Formats: sequence, structure tokens, C-alpha cells
Amino acid sequence: MSNGRSIENTPVMAKDFCQASQQFCHSYNLGDKSSAYSQLFEGQLSVGSLHNGVSFSTAHLHATKSSKHSIVLPKSVCLVFAIDGESSEIDPLGNGARQLRRGETAVFQFSDCIESESRYFAGQTSKSVLIQLCEDSLLNEQLYEFTARKTRESSISVLPMCSRILGLGASFFGMHSCDTVQSLLREARLLEMIACAIGQDAPVRERCHHSDHVRLERVLDLIENQPEEEHSLASLAAAAGMSVSSLKSKFADRFGSSVIGYLRDVRLERARDGLYYQGWTVKQAAGYAGYRHAANFTTAFRKRFGKPPKSLIH
Repeated sequence: MSNGRSIENTPVMAKDFCQASQQFCHSYNLGDKSSAYSQLFEGQLSVGSLHNGVSFSTAHLHATKSSKHSIVLPKSVCLVFAIDGESSEIDPLGNGARQLRRGETAVFQFSDCIESESRYFAGQTSKSVLIQLCEDSLLNEQLYEFTARKTRESSISVLPMCSRILGLGASFFGMHSCDTVQSLLREARLLEMIACAIGQDAPVRERCHHSDHVRLERVLDLIENQPEEEHSLASLAAAAGMSVSSLKSKFADRFGSSVIGYLRDVRLERARDGLYYQGWTVKQAAGYAGYRHAANFTTAFRKRFGKPPKSLIH
């Protein structure tokens, strides 16, 4: 069964982040020499492990200051799922620093210990799930064989958004109790995220021409940066310079979700954050998510997150 400790909606100090990071690496150092009691973030941080030896963390963090982190990672497979916001800036193999976009998954394969750095910038907010597979700790035969095969060489692949992974990852941030049911759900969802990533993990091929890629990214930016606007298929297709039918087929092919389904998910996730972190009422959250009737919003919210919106109101 999973176990772990968490820091919820409280200041996350340098020592807290160090202790969490040490579960996944041989060594960890804060690059700017901040005091162990200096605040780096505020938000939610949880680390733990499953009975089969899989290590994991979930983090919803708002950086209160810029920070650089130096780590030594062991021979392992690390899966980083960017659920929302901006991921830390990462460059474990010296190929150039980058940040993951919402919904992307980074698969890191390390054949030996790897020295790496990551950076957070003041004001940055990120929501992510990290899963690490190390041969030495895995008790599941299939995962052990997968990890042994993958760690014969070091590489990085970034997988495009998968709506199923995004939904599974988002569900962790509504969990607050540590009872048996929640622990079982957490374990099942983590294993399904691993399975989805393994299923996706292959050389990433562009499925559309460069011009189409740019147009689809324009639609993605509109949805993610202005989810409260009254978007429609027609308006988004016009912004992309595509026909409605072309946008529908190419968006689904590129991002694994329908345009309207993606817009709905973004709105529901932002509405959930408003309920939990900003004290919104159900009526306010429903209006933001584009629902005229709170009952319809509650039905969609429960279907998406497995609980009613009222459960997140303090």
C-alpha cells in the first residue's frame, strides 16, 4: 500500500523540499545556498512509495522565490507528468533546458548516475506527478524487466498530451484523506499512468505539417490562457485558419482529445482550483466553467473528479 507524508497549502521550506527530493536522488543541493528554513514555495507536496517499490510524488507548488536545484539521480526510469501550470526548467542530459507543457510527459532513462539541475522562477505555479522506477527496489517482475531494458542507455523522450493521463494526474490533487479507499485509488491511478506512458513511449512522430502544428498550438494557447471566454468550434477554427472539420480531426490526432472535451477539462480543473484555493462558491465555479445551472456543473464535476464540488469548500 502507498505511504507518505504531505505538506498541504502551507509554506514549503528548503528543508522540506530537500527531504522530499532525497527520496528520488543520491544527493540534493540547493544551488543558491539558501537557509534550510527559507521558504521556496507555498502549496502542496506529497511523497511516498507503493508496496511494489515504485516511488512517487505529487506537487502543486507556487514559487515564492527563484531557486536552482542540483541533484544526482540514480540509474532509473523517471516519468514526469505535467498536469498544469509550468514545470520546472529541466536539463538532465545536457541537451538544452526546457519546460514541459500542460499534459506532456517526460520519460527519462538513466543508465548510470546522472548529475542534473532544475530551476524554478519566482511566481511560477506548477502541478506535476513524478514516478521513479529503480531496479534495486522494484518487486514487480514486469516493471523490473521494463526498467532493466530501458536503463541500458540514457535518453529522454517527451510524449504529447494524453487526456487519460491528464485526468488521472489531476485526480490526485482532490485527495485529502489517507484511508484505505484513497490509498487503493492512488495506487491504481499511479499504475495506470505508468501503463499509459509505457504504451505511448515510442519515437514521437509529427502527425501534421509544421504549419498545422503552429495553428493547433494557437488553439491550445487560447483554451489554456483564456478558458473563461465563450469559445466555440467555429471561433477556434477561425483563429486557427482551419475549417471546423479539419480542426476537430487534427486536434484529436495531435492531442488525444476533442477540442470541446479539452476545453471542458481545462475549465473544470480551473474551477476546482477556485473552489479549493480561492474560496469560490459552487455557483461561481459553475459560471466560470460555462455551466448555467449548478446541478449540471455538479454532475460534470463528479464525473470528472469522483466527488461533488461542495467537498472542496472549506
